[in-house]
Amino acid sequence: MEEKYLKAITTENNIYRELQQEVQVPATTNTGWKELDEALDWLCMGAEKILDFGCGNGSMLFHCALRGTKEHLGIDLAEEGIRLARLRAEKMPAGNYRFLEGSSEALSGEPDSSVDSVILSNILDNLYPEDAETVLNEVNRLLRPGGKLMVKLNPFLAEEQITEWGIRKIREDLLDDGLILWNRSTEAWQEYLKHWFSAESYAEMWIPEAEQVNRIFCLRKK
Repeated sequence: MEEKYLKAITTENNIYRELQQEVQVPATTNTGWKELDEALDWLCMGAEKILDFGCGNGSMLFHCALRGTKEHLGIDLAEEGIRLARLRAEKMPAGNYRFLEGSSEALSGEPDSSVDSVILSNILDNLYPEDAETVLNEVNRLLRPGGKLMVKLNPFLAEEQITEWGIRKIREDLLDDGLILWNRSTEAWQEYLKHWFSAESYAEMWIPEAEQVNRIFCLRKK
């Protein structure tokens, strides 16, 4: 799996290298986005163990720990992200952490029904469809009965935007904008995700610096 994501891994590693000046961790539960905070509040309520697949530098898990969760597993392909996450974990006043460099294969070593909640933040639609399906099957296996999943996705790009921005199409709904983007409407994602999970809520989060909306799906294992 890693080989076809080499460009994405290189990009992510370069981003995290630029963040090395000072290792900091969040001091409060506030992420700066109301919709994300509400989703994390829901995700962490009654949860002890959280998995973040595509965890980057660990920020989501640190915000969960400040909400009272105890055990945290983060997995990411970017070695610099994992290195930074481990450094940051040493500064966290709460929570236990395990950060692994790897892909969906790293999930296969974890036992069934072993986590209460899972985070997939801006990762699922940056995977090839067959890999996204593998990840969702693994998440479904790892979640305890009734466990929770938060999926945060990039915005859906209309045909006019794809043309205007000169984004290359790999196929009809699969784009290459520097990273892989599985470009699907919100309705298409809702229909797809219900094969595994029941919907709890949906929200849209405006990111001013990127001038785009992220889509947040709160889901529960059936």
